[in-house]
Amino acid sequence: MSSGLPRRENIQPKMSYHTAVKRAGLGHVRFHDLRHTFASHLIMAGVDLRTVQALMGHKTIQMTMRYSHLAPENLKGAVEKLDFGAAENNFSHYLDTKAKSQQKRHSATVD
Repeated sequence: MSSGLPRRENIQPKMSYHTAVKRAGLGHVRFHDLRHTFASHLIMAGVDLRTVQALMGHKTIQMTMRYSHLAPENLKGAVEKLDFGAAENNFSHYLDTKAKSQQKRHSATVD
C-alpha cells in the first residue's frame, strides 16, 4: 500500500530544502538562517529564554543568550508588570494590621 509519499531512502533533505528555497524565490537562504529567524521571532514575541532554549535544542543557556539583545523592550515590560500602587496598598495594609495587633496586645497588658 502506497501512502503517496516518496520512500524514505529516496528523500534527500538537503536537496529538498534547496528545491523548496528555489521554488519560493528566496535566493541564498541557509537552513541555519531559518533556525536563527525562528529563535529571533520567539524572543521578539516575548517567549522566555528557557523555552527558546528547549525549542532550539541548545545545550547551554549561553547559546540562547545570543538572541537576548533582540528583546530589550521585554525587560521593560517585565518591570511594568509590577503594580507598585497595589504593592504599596498591600504593604500599608500589612503595616496597619500589624499596628492594630500590637495595640491590642498593649491594651490587654495594661488592663
